[in-house]
Amino acid sequence: MTPDEGESISSMLLNGARTKEQARCTAYLSGTGTVEQLLKRFLQARWKFRAEGVRTEAAFAPARALEDILESTRASVLFDALQDYADGAAPDEIHDLCDVISGHGRFHDRETLPLLPEQRASAVSLMNGWARQLLDQGASRNSLGG
Repeated sequence: MTPDEGESISSMLLNGARTKEQARCTAYLSGTGTVEQLLKRFLQARWKFRAEGVRTEAAFAPARALEDILESTRASVLFDALQDYADGAAPDEIHDLCDVISGHGRFHDRETLPLLPEQRASAVSLMNGWARQLLDQGASRNSLGG
């Protein structure tokens, strides 16, 4: 699973790791910048899926592949990257990001999120901010349930 000579962990993941298992392992080693890029791609894939209106497994595959990768990132890095979406996120984006949080660690026994106390405080602040934004924007119950 080692990157080719001169290939970084980030480029290996962002340019398509060779197998699902390699992608998961590489995601765990990724830093905040890489996870920020993955989140951006994930939100774009989800937006495209909704916009095209085709509800098939094949149409959802690009978003699902990115969600699978994001599940394997370190919780502390994921929440650092999510701070980019603390303000001004649309209800659908918040819903999609909540899906990432709820699925995080799916392949790591679904234990509690391993966050330091200050990271927990930041995560609570982020989610409270999202709740406030959703209510202020009159979001649908589907988005509120995210």
